[in-house]
Amino acid sequence: MDYQEYLAHCPGKFTKQMEEYTVNEVFLESRYLFIWREGKDKVGYCTHCGEISGVCNGYRHNEAGVCPKCQSQVVIKNDKFKRGKIVDYAYFVFYEKSVINPKIIVAYGIEAFRDYRETYHDVQTKYRIEALYYFEIGNSTMFIDGYTGFNQHKTVFSLFSRKQDNGSWTQRMKRIYIGYSKQSLERAVIGTPFQYSCYSSYDYGQEDMVKFMSLYSQYPCIEYLTKMGMEDIVKAKLSGQQTYGVIYWRGKTLPKVLRLSKTIIKGVQKEKLHVTPILLKILQTLVKNGEKIPYHALKDINGSFSGYHFDELLKLIKYSSLSEIILYSSKQFNKDKKHYITIASAITTWRDYLEDCIKLKRDLNIDQMLYPSNLNEEHQKTISLIRQKEDAPLNKKIAVRVKKELIKYRFETEELFIRPAESTMELITEGNALHHCVGNYAKTYATGNTNIFFIRKVAEPDKSYFTLEFLKDKILQVRGFKNCVPSEDVSAFIDTFKEQKLTKKKAKLAVSA
Repeated sequence: MDYQEYLAHCPGKFTKQMEEYTVNEVFLESRYLFIWREGKDKVGYCTHCGEISGVCNGYRHNEAGVCPKCQSQVVIKNDKFKRGKIVDYAYFVFYEKSVINPKIIVAYGIEAFRDYRETYHDVQTKYRIEALYYFEIGNSTMFIDGYTGFNQHKTVFSLFSRKQDNGSWTQRMKRIYIGYSKQSLERAVIGTPFQYSCYSSYDYGQEDMVKFMSLYSQYPCIEYLTKMGMEDIVKAKLSGQQTYGVIYWRGKTLPKVLRLSKTIIKGVQKEKLHVTPILLKILQTLVKNGEKIPYHALKDINGSFSGYHFDELLKLIKYSSLSEIILYSSKQFNKDKKHYITIASAITTWRDYLEDCIKLKRDLNIDQMLYPSNLNEEHQKTISLIRQKEDAPLNKKIAVRVKKELIKYRFETEELFIRPAESTMELITEGNALHHCVGNYAKTYATGNTNIFFIRKVAEPDKSYFTLEFLKDKILQVRGFKNCVPSEDVSAFIDTFKEQKLTKKKAKLAVSA
């Protein structure tokens, strides 16, 4: 289609509905009451009704008010002030039926201006058509105004983002409206195939619907998807997000569009599944694998389940079937929502647990090992075992240091005692209990670049209390819960410890632990 062919579908002039929409919606905020003083009273001219009123006392510049004549909401402007910046700008899209084929819809992308700089009397709205749209089932076209006139564009897109760009030349004006006429679209679709497009489900309030109209003209199956509650798939297509090839967009029936049997579609409807591109991908994979579909468990696959999580599912297939993976993950998710925010987090935890099991050379052919009844607890255990295994060289060095260098610093009074940390796990446990970072000191401690000791109560020898670090007989820091400073009793204990163990007189004053 060329530009001249397009024009044959257009009314050729602004219709009454377009003028009403411009006045009552587009430039609703472009109504001013300019006031000036005549004698003791203020007089005002309304730019909307064009009437002069003498009942304007009490009105002040830039305040909101009401025109005494037409009762319109207006902005008060003082006539004596300059109007160098009062230019109101709007962009809108308006839809109409083709004048030669009532099954076809046309639309205009229009810039409009109201300029009050030279005069505010009888200001006329000026228009400039920037884009033209044509929508017919099987065909959609966009013409955009350029240096050489209107040129056909390869794809149909919205100009909204351009109009909202503060860097554009329109920033010198006051943008009062960017939108589209919903009433015009409602009138235009009546009696056309677009009447059944469910377009209202995709009106985000920040779009002009041209992209949707173009998409529907190519893929009328959008009606099926929307009525099935699968708007997320259409939205992903509209926004350019990944749809994973799950839809046969040119399909004529729902089973062909979804690549699923009628029986499975009925199951999806019965369970009221929230169908996203990923969920549909999972359903199709289950069918391809010949597996039974766990409809109830699939309810946990929500909008936050991404392509990344689907890939994680596929990684687990070497251990179990896809349906079993979903069932087990759903069970763990619903059992322990304190640790698992979504089913995706249960899946990734299970993946990490299984990787730990492989490192620990556990037999995953045993169901109890593959499917632990409490996944979170078992994962914490494998984390601990892996850490111990990986920290074995450091623990060996720490054990040597404790036996040869640090045991002599053990010290005890009636209420408190101090001893060296004996392993990397003890450092981690101490840091977790007291909410400080001593767990990160394992390597430094093992290599002798610092000394870490635990201060405990005699009555509670296994409960973390305070952590002390010293080097070369000099105390570097003492930290308790959330890095708090020592209490009076601990400070007194530390003073005694320094005197007994860290001074030159310590050999004479040593107290047996």
